[in-house]
Amino acid sequence: MAAFAELRAHAHVRRWTALVLLFAFIALTLDADTVRRTHTEEAIYRDRFGLVEWMALNLLDGAQDAFIDLLPGGVTPFESERLDAVERFFELGDRARRIQGQLALAVARDGAEHPESAKLQAEVEALRRERDSLTDLVELTIGEAVSDALRSEDLESGWGPLRPLFPPVSFKITRVPQLIVVSPRDRIAYHESRLLDPDITPVRMEELEAAVGPAHDFSAVVTRIGGLASYPALVSDRQSFRSAVRTIAHEWLHHYWYLRPLGWAYYDSPEMTSLNETAAELAGNELGDIALVNLGHAPPAPVPAPNVRGDDRADEPQEFDFADEMRETRLRTDELLAEGKIEEAEAYMEERRRLFVEHGYAIRVLNQAYFAFHGTYAESPASSSPIGAQVRRFREHTDSVGDFVRRIGQFSTYQEFLDYLDTLPPEAE
Repeated sequence: MAAFAELRAHAHVRRWTALVLLFAFIALTLDADTVRRTHTEEAIYRDRFGLVEWMALNLLDGAQDAFIDLLPGGVTPFESERLDAVERFFELGDRARRIQGQLALAVARDGAEHPESAKLQAEVEALRRERDSLTDLVELTIGEAVSDALRSEDLESGWGPLRPLFPPVSFKITRVPQLIVVSPRDRIAYHESRLLDPDITPVRMEELEAAVGPAHDFSAVVTRIGGLASYPALVSDRQSFRSAVRTIAHEWLHHYWYLRPLGWAYYDSPEMTSLNETAAELAGNELGDIALVNLGHAPPAPVPAPNVRGDDRADEPQEFDFADEMRETRLRTDELLAEGKIEEAEAYMEERRRLFVEHGYAIRVLNQAYFAFHGTYAESPASSSPIGAQVRRFREHTDSVGDFVRRIGQFSTYQEFLDYLDTLPPEAE
């Protein structure tokens, strides 16, 4: 096995070249609203997350790390040591996530001013400090496993005789920014969103949601995200091992498609945004599970529904079906809003939120903005889009996940995608 120092130098040198190109590309393709001072931007200004600044700092860090790694005297951990570090890293993360889940459920039940908040957060901070010393080695080990998964699916797209991966896999497992999402009150639609400080408190979340919400005839929610396709990608340190590896693959797919028609058209319409995200979710899960095998883990059995419980009942058999109940909530909300019954829809969503909390699901806010965000992922039970089924059908007619990634990346409009689906054999009854 190559020396640890040589591996890190190789990874950073490859990232350095791609980083300059992708940094410029992403900066140029950011939504134009990011340079206009909207009411939301005014309200969240002191809590905003500076994505461009973060990318610039990590660009410099990457160059510095590459230079240091070229110096003699690097350490060479055995493969077993690297895998042990990964196991320990996510074991600590699981403990932290259970505590965070307890806090989230308490806030969802009792409001932002929960008396145990400071104590529980201090426990999380202690676990995070222990994890920090493992982060570099863990990122390197997982990055190599994901890269191998991509190569196994013939997703090399670089130039030259060696055809390296381009863009290279580059990510940071860290505290990711939170997101405030804004939707009109009279319908579920993604109006705007802004990144917020990762450590914003529940009290401040409620203040911001009130500041940009009903008073301006909008609905707002502050929500956590699993990752962000900056470069390097931001990957949440609140995820399980499997979820983190899948997220890394998911965000790399956005990097890959940024250089192809599908990614160019990401912001062209809500349908193209959903097509990008749904395709990345499906393929990212498959590629992530291949990477898990590369790391010596057989993929665990699929979880039947997104588990956002915050208590000790999370692993018990569930009579309450989260996916079915959330889908019912979304469809009924759509009906009420279509009839112009805004206040009734909001009262209904709050009633349903309390039902989810009673069954252990830490949903702090359930409103139009919640559905606008989660509905972007067409496979989510919070979505009413047909795109999830359409993407699955497209996948069934491709030879491999690599073939799926290459072919779906060529669509520049949703209508092109639909036209192609019409050429496929009819589905069996």
